[in-house]
Amino acid sequence: MEKEEIRIKQRYKIEKVLGQGGFGVTYLAYDEELCQEVVLKKYRWEHGSLDNEVINKRDYYKKQRKAFLNEARILSSLFDIKEVVKVFDYFEERENAYIVMEFVQGISLRQYLESRNQTMSFTEAWNFLLPVMEALEKVHQNKLIHRDISPDNFIIKEDGSIKLLDFGSAREYAEEKTMTVLVKKGYAPPEQYSRKGKQGPWTDIYSICATLYEMITGVIPQPAMERLKADKLYLPSSYGCDITPLQEKILMKGLALDYKKRYKDIAELKNSFFPEKQERQKKNKKYGILICTVCILLLTGAILGKQNHDKKEALAEAKKQLTLGEYARDSKEHKKLLNLLVKYGKYKGKQGEEKIYELPQSSVLNINKQCDIYVFEKYKEEYLSYIRKEGFQLKLKDKKYRGDVYMEPCGGTLSTYFTYKETYAIGQNTYIQLVYDIATHKISKVVVYRKDENQNKKRMIEAASRSFLFLSDDWNCPIKVTKRKVKRIVKKNEEDIKNKNGHYYRWIGVSDCNIGCDRNEENGIFMQIDNYDYK
Repeated sequence: MEKEEIRIKQRYKIEKVLGQGGFGVTYLAYDEELCQEVVLKKYRWEHGSLDNEVINKRDYYKKQRKAFLNEARILSSLFDIKEVVKVFDYFEERENAYIVMEFVQGISLRQYLESRNQTMSFTEAWNFLLPVMEALEKVHQNKLIHRDISPDNFIIKEDGSIKLLDFGSAREYAEEKTMTVLVKKGYAPPEQYSRKGKQGPWTDIYSICATLYEMITGVIPQPAMERLKADKLYLPSSYGCDITPLQEKILMKGLALDYKKRYKDIAELKNSFFPEKQERQKKNKKYGILICTVCILLLTGAILGKQNHDKKEALAEAKKQLTLGEYARDSKEHKKLLNLLVKYGKYKGKQGEEKIYELPQSSVLNINKQCDIYVFEKYKEEYLSYIRKEGFQLKLKDKKYRGDVYMEPCGGTLSTYFTYKETYAIGQNTYIQLVYDIATHKISKVVVYRKDENQNKKRMIEAASRSFLFLSDDWNCPIKVTKRKVKRIVKKNEEDIKNKNGHYYRWIGVSDCNIGCDRNEENGIFMQIDNYDYK
């Protein structure tokens, strides 16, 4: 007898239980709309675990459910920070609360440390956590603190990158605000043991430094309340750690029991490694302000004139640093790609002088690097969420994989095209096709089309205009003006066809994006939003 499939919200198919805790259950689930695995956290009401009176149970449950959904609200506001686990959705159903989160494969920092034969040097540990510290700096800029940082709440992905998990204890911080008492012994500073303790970025700094301390010594720091009675937190150097006197001084300042003696934020902690530079900056501050003022007055015109050019240069440089085809030939990434081509590559033919090979999906997922097509700095999940909020009902109709590698026979240069193309029905015989990079989920292009050219094109124009506004940072027209302009290029295209003026691709655009109207056998009439560099 087949096991009955369980679906939540008629969308999330439960695959297996990942864990259970005080709040409820964590599942691995499959999102049938976005066609990807996700983590589904469920907060449920356990009748037997509370007082006898039902009303007290219900009040307690509502309070805890509110706190549970607050984690989702906090995480959803941090969607753009790549080192923080992403929240895709949160909702309530049948008195249960749910959070849908990014599924991150890897091991915890705790597991990683336990698997090592020796402790890290301070420099190694610092560089390891630096991306997460910089992410935490952005979290603090949103007036949020994590309050539960420890090796258990970092996950190391298969590619070696690291993410920060579990914002269940996170809170907004403000002057004179009372906080709940939530502590993890060894990592929590004294102010976390009191509801009225003054908490802020310095609270997370203590926890970060406690984590660094464990990474280099192999010892969990003495709990803060024990230190207040008799401070026996030994210097890392006493364990024979690989740490300089300056590094040790900085680390121990981060572990100060009095929050006023700690670094006030992540920026100050990072800058403490360059005291001479700070002193020079301090001495030259007035002079620097004067010079900057003069420069601003002289160069404003030139800067405004160069903005678009500089932006494209910056995007090109970012692409060069990140895309798979730009890695050096002796790099492990390039060698890995070649090895996979030899083992699994299927020859498809030629385009000009370039040979085209196709890699299976499993190989592309194993590589897990951004490919060489141009992408916007916008993500698939963001776009779908935006389109839904604009009133469009999306129904996934098709998903296609592309895993092409182009190789020049002489130079041996590789270009990769690793994408998914998803097709969504949005009603009124209108569809959206979304092409995005497999590794990063960054969008490459959006196509909105209408199969029947004789039907009203209002919905197609609306969806295309909204997509154009979402993808372009340089297009400043309001939605009404945008729709009017988009409607005009559709009309021009129709006139060209009617008058047999040739097959013209009518388009409008700005420096970072363009939208055009055309026809083909696959889609009928369509609007395509992409960049000039799209191939």
